[in-house]
Amino acid sequence: MTEEEKATLIVEVKTAIKTYHRIANALRFTLVFLGIIGIASALFVTAFTGSKYVESDDCIRIASFISALCLTSLSAFNVTAKGNNARNAYRYLNNGYFMYHIGKFTEEDLVNAKDTAEKIHGSVDFQTSVQQKPSGT
Repeated sequence: MTEEEKATLIVEVKTAIKTYHRIANALRFTLVFLGIIGIASALFVTAFTGSKYVESDDCIRIASFISALCLTSLSAFNVTAKGNNARNAYRYLNNGYFMYHIGKFTEEDLVNAKDTAEKIHGSVDFQTSVQQKPSGT
């Protein structure tokens, strides 16, 4: 491998590490944000449906919609698993990068680590139905 190819490899690996880290943090924030909003909306609906403190049923309808949207989005896009995958890909590739710098990995090992990190990260899945657990029979 030429020095130019090595430099390109290092730049691509560093970029991937930063990208995985940024994605993992964004998904963590998304998970917390949608979770808090969804739960707060659901609690609002539970606490104030039929209450004298809510002047209009429109508030309940809007809160119900927000709750359903937030919590369903978390499930449909499997945000928790995607965040974990991004974090694991970051850790795996970051480890490979450090192993390369201390001389324990070759360039080929680093390329393989990048490929494995891509597989760990995976793609975005949209779940349109609840998957049932297989029965014990």
